[in-house]
Amino acid sequence: MSPMTSAKLTNKRCMCPTCKEVFSTLSNFDRHRVGTHGERVCVAPSSTGMEIKHGSNGTWWGMPGRTEE
Repeated sequence: MSPMTSAKLTNKRCMCPTCKEVFSTLSNFDRHRVGTHGERVCVAPSSTGMEIKHGSNGTWWGMPGRTEE
């Protein structure tokens, strides 16, 4: 996975400290992490149904059909 273009971490946005991907919400961040506590790993956001979103304040991963600016 490659880090997304910088996005302002406003509203509910968060960045994964491991892979540096930016997500529209905490639940989307959680969706891309698998495993038990202490052994969690990142999976490709696209494999969880997320898609890349673009806005005036950057690029992030979010669920299809939702607009999060």
